Parts: sequence; C-alpha cells; structure tokens
Amino acid sequence: SVLKQYLSVNVIAGKPLRTLTGFVGLRDAGNTLKDTSALAFDLESAARRFYQAPYKLTSAGKLFLSINGTDSAYNVTNLSRVYTIGAIAKEQALAMVSEAGGWKIAAEKRTFGDDGYLMVSRMNYETKTVHGQSLMTMAKISGQWSDIGEGLNIQGSAPLREGQGITITLRYNEDAVSELQTRYTDYDERKVGLYTEHDGKWIYTGGEGKNGQVQAKVHQYGMYKLMYNPDHEFLPVKVELAQNYPNPFNPTTTIRFGIPQDGKVKLTVYNVLGQKVKELVNDSRNAGYYNVIWNGRCDKGTAVSSGVYLYRLETSHGVVVKKMALVK
Repeated sequence: SVLKQYLSVNVIAGKPLRTLTGFVGLRDAGNTLKDTSALAFDLESAARRFYQAPYKLTSAGKLFLSINGTDSAYNVTNLSRVYTIGAIAKEQALAMVSEAGGWKIAAEKRTFGDDGYLMVSRMNYETKTVHGQSLMTMAKISGQWSDIGEGLNIQGSAPLREGQGITITLRYNEDAVSELQTRYTDYDERKVGLYTEHDGKWIYTGGEGKNGQVQAKVHQYGMYKLMYNPDHEFLPVKVELAQNYPNPFNPTTTIRFGIPQDGKVKLTVYNVLGQKVKELVNDSRNAGYYNVIWNGRCDKGTAVSSGVYLYRLETSHGVVVKKMALVK
C-alpha cells in the first residue's frame, strides 16, 4: 500500500533546537538519481527534543540522509547516514548484498505478509574487548565478549509471516581473527556468533563462525552484530534430547534439547498409553540448545498423577523419545 512507502525520520536532540534541516538523496540499483528532497521537521515547540519528518520511498537502492541542527547557542551538529533499500514482495524471494560484500540478506518466497521495503543500515564496531556496555547502543555486554566488524540495523515496512525469517550473513576479516587469536589463548572460530539487541541487552540469536563469516536466520527486525563469546556452547551436530533433571521429580523438572539447524520443533509429554499430556514446545527455533521446564501439569492445567511419562522431541531431522518419572 502507499502507506508502506513512508518512512518517519526521527531526530532526538540533547537540547531544544533552533533550526533543524534535512536532505535526502535516493539512487536506484543502477545508481540513477531518483529523488532529492528536503525534509520538513516540526519545530513548533521550542521545548521539544524529539523531531519527526515524513519521507516517501519511490525506489529500492541507496538512500542518503544528511541532517543539520543548530541549538540556541548556535552550535551546529551534522549527521549523515546511508541506507540500503530493498523491495519486499509477498510472492518473491529477497536477495540483498552490500557493495563491499560484508553482508547478505536473503528470504524465501512468502516470507513477508505484504509488499513493502526493507531498510538496512550499517553499524561499525572496532574489534575490542567490551566491559559493561556498548557505546553505540548502551545495551549491556557480558564479561569478555568482543565486537567483531560490522553490525546491521534491519527494519521493514511489511511484517514477517509467523514462523518465517530472513537469513543474515555477516563477514569478518583476517585482522579481526588475528586480534582474537592474540587475545584468547583458546580461540575457536565457532565462538563467533550473531547477537541481537533486546530489552537493553545483547543476546545470542544463532550461527557460528566458519571461514570468516556467520550465517543465521532471524525472525524479527532489529539490530544485529557479530560477537566473540569465549563461553559460547557449540551448536549440536545432531538432534539431542537429554535426560530430564531431576529424575524422578516432584513437582518440576527441566528438559534440555539441542537442534543442529533452524526449524520447527515439537516437544510433547505423553503417558505410557500414548495419550498426549502436555505440549511444551511447538514453534520454530534457531539452531542451539534449549531448556524447558515441565511443572507436572497437563494442557488443562491440572496436576497429573505419579507415574512414568514419555517426552518426545520431533524435528525435521528426526524424533527422539525418553522416559521420566513423577513421584509424589
């Protein structure tokens, strides 16, 4: 729809601004200039520090944004950004590649719920050990994790269909690897993974380093970047279902499972007659390990009786079944 062509350019200032101007240039995939526009920010209230201006996209390609602001003391601040714009179509696959080859974004047909645009901007990070928090986003970073190379901010005007995702591939160079090898005596490339910002923290979202790149499927828009986590647990090489702990249990127990690739996962508890008792998981998961707690209750919320139960993990790569005992 026409509404999905509109962007909101938002500027947050540390103090009220006297003037705020913006300029946008848009070039298509063939580098032909398609549009040059001035942005109209609302400056009616001098007390405001949040400013907005609309812009209507007319083409996929490169979007160049330049912002100039002046405060009451006539101090001038300049800001510029470059965005890669990709066209989203419900019935078409998506493929976007950076000019320098540092990243790729791909999606299969029927990944998106509507037509629209995908906007990708770069977040550049130095390779460094980070203590406390990221200066770029103020999101917490744990312990001795290290930023590696380039990060991406991915936003879209069309929703992702339930259970669908986009595949991100991010590369890092030999200099980054050499720096990590110097810093970590037990360096292992598989400890490089894709992380996303969520509720003020960076969390692992998938992938492991191999041959200078990480590839992972994500199921939402947001900020993504590569990190080296020395405590990262390697992804399973096959479907794994661990023995629940504790076993026997009362009233709760933890079930741990691992999947080697992204996909649909079902984890279900049955009684010895083969009747379903409780569905614990039924959704798409990224490759990795997961812990699920069962509280000894059925799907209706009623506590089940003592006895032996089966828990069954079903994935596209196989099915694994184990036994557990509830003792009251």
